[in-house]
Amino acid sequence: MQKRFLSVFLLLILLMTGLAFAAVEGTTIAGTRIADTNSAAKIVKESPLITIARASLDSSKEVIDRMTASGIPTERVLDIILVARDDFDSAILRASQDLKDPDFTAFNLKMKEFRDTTDLAFGAHDELLALRVRIDKAAKEVPDISSVNDLYDQAAKELSDQRFDRVMALIEKADEKIIDLTSIQTRTEAIYDAAASNMSGFVRTYWIQLALVIGIPVLLFLIFRKRIKQYRLKSKIDALELEVTVLKDEIKRAQEEYFSKGKMPEGTFNIRVSVFGEMIRDLTRDIAMLKEESEKLKSKKLVKSIGLRMKSEGAMRVELNEKNVAIKLKEIENKVRKKK
Repeated sequence: MQKRFLSVFLLLILLMTGLAFAAVEGTTIAGTRIADTNSAAKIVKESPLITIARASLDSSKEVIDRMTASGIPTERVLDIILVARDDFDSAILRASQDLKDPDFTAFNLKMKEFRDTTDLAFGAHDELLALRVRIDKAAKEVPDISSVNDLYDQAAKELSDQRFDRVMALIEKADEKIIDLTSIQTRTEAIYDAAASNMSGFVRTYWIQLALVIGIPVLLFLIFRKRIKQYRLKSKIDALELEVTVLKDEIKRAQEEYFSKGKMPEGTFNIRVSVFGEMIRDLTRDIAMLKEESEKLKSKKLVKSIGLRMKSEGAMRVELNEKNVAIKLKEIENKVRKKK
């Protein structure tokens, strides 16, 4: 009986010792976990990496506001910032669990992409505005600049679609096109200027020869213009008279074939004679008008020559009268001297 009691007592002591040890160990583990949690909170709160990352996120809002104010679409960069914020939160959560400094590798890559994209967007926007100024300036020098305007419209569309890298490529093409067009225009103007300079120099050097070459034909034309006109009238009259002669020969031939040989029908004969006679009358009327015009030219020339002759004769008569008066005056003076 005593042995059983002793065994039970020992078991109770062992059980109480085990429970006491377990309680002490549990308290130690719980304290360690609490300490670890506080340590993680301290790391998350005080790490300078988190401060820098959070400041980078805050500054991105200002950049997006500037893009909006400039009229640049922001959907693309907003998507990048959303992914970057998720990477930031994930890094903080992992740091709190692992009791380490947060790993912002993925976050930093996204923020670099954000900076590169915004820089490209602002550059494309500014370059597009500058291209518009260059196009307006070139339009004053080049007549047709529609090809450059087409490239500008394409670049503006790419900017609206947030394909900023394509905007810069199109701007480069537009600048090359402007250079080509302006250089062509400049070369053309240089050729014109050189030609004008050479021509002016040639005129200054050989102006006497040029005056003679141009002036002599003009002077000859002015002197002989009436004779030239008379010659042209005579040539027309001769040509018309030749036609009349030919038509008269045709009438004679028709008469011979109809009356003498009897080879021509009467209807054909009457038509030919009627047509040829009408043509002869028209030509005779034209010849008479031309001869009348020719006679007028001759009469004008005759009147002018008569007028010049009368003018010269009158001048001679006046000169003779003056000489007679002078002689009479001398005779009177001589008589008066003799009387004295």
